[in-house]
Amino acid sequence: AGQQAVRRSAMAEAILQFTTALDFLKTLPEGRERTQREIELQISLGMGLIVTKGFASPESKRTFGRARELCEEIGESRRLCSILWGLCESTVQRGEIQAASELAKQLMLQARQVNDLLLLLAAHQAEGEVCFWRGEFVAALAHFERCLVLYDPSQHSALVALYAQDIGALSYFV
Repeated sequence: AGQQAVRRSAMAEAILQFTTALDFLKTLPEGRERTQREIELQISLGMGLIVTKGFASPESKRTFGRARELCEEIGESRRLCSILWGLCESTVQRGEIQAASELAKQLMLQARQVNDLLLLLAAHQAEGEVCFWRGEFVAALAHFERCLVLYDPSQHSALVALYAQDIGALSYFV
């Protein structure tokens, strides 16, 4: 129901559905499957919070922080990339550039380890944004140009639902 609400851009409803699902999840027995479900719900909730409350909101930071803890607990590296991206965006938007830089580096490392094109796209966008805010414009441009090389609008437009923005399109504004 939460994902259906996201597809309809009904973010307040989506947040309610994801929060309800997280409450229900607490009634299930602990284990890897429950943890994986909670990770997915936390990521979805985090993206909904980004849209409704903003990247810098304490709620989105707390949600992505919880998802990160769960990923590290069970060694889930693929989902960790989306979480690191959310944390990086949340952190950079609060002006915590050094902390965002560390998150962007972790994201790039994870994306390279899983060797996933979409995750590399997100990692370069995060690195580019951090470099931009540090005043490292040449490095930022290099990362954004890499995004443009990796970005295919016909294949990557679905990233909007995952990242609450079109990562490739952002690279054109540099």
